[in-house]
Amino acid sequence: MAPVLTALNEALQRCELAPDAAAWRAALAAWGREWPEAAARRAAATLAHARQALIRTAPAGIRVLTHSRSSLVERLLREAGAGMIREVLCCESRPLCEGRDLAAALAGAGLRARLLIDAAAATVVAGVEVVLLGADAVLPGSLVHKIGSRGLALAARQAGVPAYALCPSDRWLPSEAVPLLAFVEHPADEVWAAAPAGVAVENRYFDHTPLFWLRGLVTEQGVLEARGAPPLHTMRLHPGWRLS
Repeated sequence: MAPVLTALNEALQRCELAPDAAAWRAALAAWGREWPEAAARRAAATLAHARQALIRTAPAGIRVLTHSRSSLVERLLREAGAGMIREVLCCESRPLCEGRDLAAALAGAGLRARLLIDAAAATVVAGVEVVLLGADAVLPGSLVHKIGSRGLALAARQAGVPAYALCPSDRWLPSEAVPLLAFVEHPADEVWAAAPAGVAVENRYFDHTPLFWLRGLVTEQGVLEARGAPPLHTMRLHPGWRLS
């Protein structure tokens, strides 16, 4: 979500400065080379800080609870390995159940994985050392991630379990970008393929979690306290975006 918007926004800004078509093509080609490299550096630095946060949380081994299938969370767990990660509890993450795929992938990498139905997360959270979430976007004041993240973060907060979101700066959007985020209803048959007449099915993929419910936001700059509006909302939206 946010990384695509951020990448396209930078491409628009670079092309805006090009005086002619040839310069526009050159600027776009340079962006195509440089953006993936910059994204890789941000991810690597974020993962390094996240690993240190895990070590500080439980040096002797960690039981992790996660929701959905964040590529950064998965990479962190794989790189940490069974020597650091005692077990990963994966929420099923309905309706698409990407938690099943994560559990299978982690087990295939030699980690101990356990699959939970989403409703069980609040019941088991007190038995883990840390909750790890990805980030589809970070807005001033809230984390946008797979629906169910909000309830999990609240349960972790009430249980005194630290919850972290892995969110490099390409996930951070200003409030002006909210109209560009597509929070839509998805097909009802993903939830109930044969719902009877008179039953309305609601199928949303994302929710908003207040940042202050999290212990920290892990970025390429380090672990930021998840209170107020951390100073990463610096992206200037290109005027070409249609915000109305």
